[in-house]
Amino acid sequence: MVNYKTLPYFMKIADTGSLTEAGKELGISVSALSRYVAELEKYFGMPLFQRQKQEMLLTEAGKLYYQGCRRLQELQNKTRYEIAKLTAPGRERLRVGLTPSGVAFLIPLYQELMQAFPELELEIVEGYAFQLLEGIRNGSIDMLFGYYHPDYLDGVEYALFFRGEIYLLVPRYHPVSASGGVDLKNVTSIRPEELRALEGMSFAYTSDETIMGKEISRALGKLAFHPVSQFRSRNAQMVNSLLQTGYYAGFSYYLENVPELVYFHMPEPIYMYTAAVFPQGRTPGAAERWICARHAESQRRVKGYEEALNGLARSILGAEGEHPSDTPLCSEKHGRQRKGGEAV
Repeated sequence: MVNYKTLPYFMKIADTGSLTEAGKELGISVSALSRYVAELEKYFGMPLFQRQKQEMLLTEAGKLYYQGCRRLQELQNKTRYEIAKLTAPGRERLRVGLTPSGVAFLIPLYQELMQAFPELELEIVEGYAFQLLEGIRNGSIDMLFGYYHPDYLDGVEYALFFRGEIYLLVPRYHPVSASGGVDLKNVTSIRPEELRALEGMSFAYTSDETIMGKEISRALGKLAFHPVSQFRSRNAQMVNSLLQTGYYAGFSYYLENVPELVYFHMPEPIYMYTAAVFPQGRTPGAAERWICARHAESQRRVKGYEEALNGLARSILGAEGEHPSDTPLCSEKHGRQRKGGEAV
């Protein structure tokens, strides 16, 4: 019979593709895992793994079993959470405001969050940045999570974690694209004369109803750059979809490796920050600190992000024991980059 306690063994071997690596992570000998796989395959009467050199690849039967294991794990986690709710002494309510892009940060952590805090009553309020900031200021939202910029965070407390640059994207068919970077590893700065050559192009970027749009408008205003044709929307996903067609120039901080586009730094780089925002005077609770710590852990190796911790972020992460003490410190007010890598 299948021992359901050993399901993680099978999943770890499948995820790592290696008995050796799975053994290291599980703390089990390779010989024991090898016997486990042999017994499992004997039980099913067919191979679950295909051995190729040093790699263990799932067969079709193995893929089916893996999917079943995943569903059983999810059911077990859900049942454990439901049981924990019955014994939870009280219900803590947390109202979290998420921008459309912020949803992508929190939703992958949702299951873990509810397992860690089974007594938590989580209410998600979705909206756009300026709208949600009003909710923080009037006390109808406890915490915001998403992309923000410190210049617009007056009258609130905020923890900055990472910053990402907003790049100028240019279609490959335009002559200016010859000097652009084909990916985020070799981005070049656009020259003033190249920028002027783009004014006749159709541009797509977010509207001034968004913080990103406001930052782009501010940067273009300084350069006295006014595209003849513009499509502007507060829906960043729609803007990115248009940019990926290869017919529009525009701005984005998370579109990468699109074959139809090349990338440029603006003459003065434009940045957005991942941040948690709180009402003035609110001390982040255990659940908020957990969310922030998990965000920092999951995003620390994302390509293109740089750490941008301010005092509140350092305090939160320090309280969770999730971050080394030598992280660059961000100034409390605006978080401008200083030479020598001190603050972002």
